[in-house]
Amino acid sequence: MYVFTEHARERWEERIGGALPSNLEIERIIGESIILQKFRQTYTPRGMPLKILSLYWHIRRGIVMKMDEKHGKVVTVLGSKEADHGETNEGGMTYEDKVIVAEELKRSVAVLEKRENYPVIKEQVDRLRKTIVELER
Repeated sequence: MYVFTEHARERWEERIGGALPSNLEIERIIGESIILQKFRQTYTPRGMPLKILSLYWHIRRGIVMKMDEKHGKVVTVLGSKEADHGETNEGGMTYEDKVIVAEELKRSVAVLEKRENYPVIKEQVDRLRKTIVELER
């Protein structure tokens, strides 16, 4: 079961409009999305807990959802009211949305590059870099 945080509800209304998706719709969005970043619970070099939230990009609906999968929470959502968020949308992200997502991904890449298991996750990091390039076009 997924719950929208207050912030996510406000962003949905501001950026997407319309009713919040049901749990079934959220599961469908996740299942049809490109995973930009997987959820991870890890630690900083000083041993402090670090939560890396997942990012799902549903291209046809033109939305990106940032989620805390451990607690089943939708943390925020990116998209545009001008876009058609139905099944036929072929993109719909505004320039501002793309910049925000690209910046989030750059921060994630910077964190992942410093991890000692970087050689193991290099392929996933390279995919994130390719996504950044696509978003910045």
